[in-house]
Amino acid sequence: MKKYFKIILSLSLVALLFVGCEETRLDKSNDYDFNSIEPYLQEFALTPGAPIQMGRAYDFTINEREGATYEWIFASDFAEVNAQALYPNKWKVSVYFTDSVTPTVSDSTFTVQETYNGKVSNILEGSFNSFWKPYVARAIVGSPFINEGFTNEYTVEANSNDEVFSTWKWTTTAGTLTVDPEKTWLATLSCATADIGPITLKAIETNKQGLVDTAVWEMECLEYCALENGAKDLAGTWSGLDAPTLYSSGTAAISIKAVGEQIEIDGINADWILNFWGEEIVEGGTCMATVNADGTIEILEQYIFTCLYDGEIQDDYTIVGAGRWNNCGEYPTITIQYELTNYDTGWADWCYVRGYIANPLFDIIITLDPETKKVISTESNTKFDLSQKPVR
Repeated sequence: MKKYFKIILSLSLVALLFVGCEETRLDKSNDYDFNSIEPYLQEFALTPGAPIQMGRAYDFTINEREGATYEWIFASDFAEVNAQALYPNKWKVSVYFTDSVTPTVSDSTFTVQETYNGKVSNILEGSFNSFWKPYVARAIVGSPFINEGFTNEYTVEANSNDEVFSTWKWTTTAGTLTVDPEKTWLATLSCATADIGPITLKAIETNKQGLVDTAVWEMECLEYCALENGAKDLAGTWSGLDAPTLYSSGTAAISIKAVGEQIEIDGINADWILNFWGEEIVEGGTCMATVNADGTIEILEQYIFTCLYDGEIQDDYTIVGAGRWNNCGEYPTITIQYELTNYDTGWADWCYVRGYIANPLFDIIITLDPETKKVISTESNTKFDLSQKPVR
């Protein structure tokens, strides 16, 4: 049986919702003609090939025409639709998939019917994957480490409207946990000296229908030793591992230079790009990272290098990542997880999907110890078959 959800999307209502806003993401110049907008349905916010999860909400958006109404028509009996304005002429709708239906392939389609000036002016067609899976709690998102004397934030991997459909209860085996009763999807955890060691954090999710499941996050509270001279204490020649794979050892030879409260990292990913990927760096090779007092390192997305492969210059590579520094013990250590991207492809994730690395991000584990005593070495006696690289 079809279920119909009619949402009146009028520009006057949108204007009321945005009274007092200083700016929006849409050009609001006086000569902009909202009536000229042709409505369209944006891609359903779901990873291609991923199954729909029952008892869960998903987002998609529509650009709308001034004075029009829109009727959302689904092939199955869904529990609830929640709409909110993003900015004038654009709405986001969350559809909650009840677990009380028996999904079929026909459940994977829906239409959005526009009525304008008293007539049906457009029928927009949409679809989502016809594969379904049972309800499970959303994963916890946050750092796997926290330093003694510091506080971290942890959230659930949720879309913007999940709080409409679910609530969360948090527990921890150590540390001090704080949860805002109005934002149960967000928790803060503080760690003291007595908490040093493993910590298990749980987020128990209950959805609208009373389905309950628990997300578990294993983490660790670490001893903290401050940098006496800030980023300068991390300057030097580092050794260890950088992006090891089944086919490359990931030997790291990285130099770091302090630039204010940032560090310039030279030599990152040098082994993988040459010995695994078969490309030669012809330009670049350094990136900037911010060193924070809480023991974290941030690499904002930026250009890293340009490479030559099979006689042709490749698209520029970018890098983005995060990690930690540890100044306790005889020598400092740094761990970083990062993604390397060109041609709109994240190559760490590409390697992970194919089983070449154990995690969806590349790992760096390096130390200032000249004998690399704190780093486990690895060797590979086989080479990656370059014919497996995507054809561009």
